[in-house]
Amino acid sequence: MVFLLGPVHGGEVEGLVGLLNLIRVAETGKDYRGQPWPALAENLARCRVLVVPLGNPDGRARFPLDSSIGRKLDDRQAMEMGTAADGKPYTWPAVKRIHPMRGPAVGRLGAYFNDGGINLMHDEWFEPMAAETRAFLRLAREEAPDLIVSLHSHAGNPSIEPTACVPRTIKQAIRQFGDRLQKRYAEAGLPHRPGGPEPKEDGTVFPPPSFNSASALHHVCGAAAMVHECCQGVSDAAFPRLEHEGLLDLEMLLFDELLRFALEHRIDWTPLSHDKRETQ
Repeated sequence: MVFLLGPVHGGEVEGLVGLLNLIRVAETGKDYRGQPWPALAENLARCRVLVVPLGNPDGRARFPLDSSIGRKLDDRQAMEMGTAADGKPYTWPAVKRIHPMRGPAVGRLGAYFNDGGINLMHDEWFEPMAAETRAFLRLAREEAPDLIVSLHSHAGNPSIEPTACVPRTIKQAIRQFGDRLQKRYAEAGLPHRPGGPEPKEDGTVFPPPSFNSASALHHVCGAAAMVHECCQGVSDAAFPRLEHEGLLDLEMLLFDELLRFALEHRIDWTPLSHDKRETQ
């Protein structure tokens, strides 16, 4: 089983578009361009797939763009991160220092947050502040998927990000999938990286890695939970320049490879024995 969580940052619209096209493939075998995805359609019929197309409707309603293609990174980031009371734009990663984003720190609330000022990647996991967080965790707990992908986007090359505070076997599975996905991107002539994230021990340097949404989703159900970062197509020379076709290809290849990976790595949960000797 696979759980696909649409963008929890309102301005990262690429994952939303990708998921709408994935649903279209499930219904018709083709994406909204009319491009067929026969293997993906077949695998969708063989695998239970949970789709939350948009994880942060509040933030999406505050983001004025349907695409970041051709925009300067600083311009789109100001729309997403919001501004301080003096009008100065927040930037990543300093924007994460204020949580929740409320009160006198806020001039204009950015699309990064829900209406309560919560960055849904960094909630209070043991007592969530956001109703959205409670819903995501409940869904993962009740459905117990094997793989979870939280869809994000950034200016750089597409990536599978490392998930902190999970077992090494989970980190190795994430690396294995990331290697396969980057190979697909390279073969398609799309922006790519050398491979997936290298499994590392957490907390060997300061500051420690974040226990974020992917970490929390793993711990409620045992899934290999990870973040996928798509390109945004911004105009800055330092970053890959893609148009709508290329961005959608990145998303669709992600889904295609993910379903292949899920079906090749089925998890057989063997019921625990009730033999008292095994419980001592």
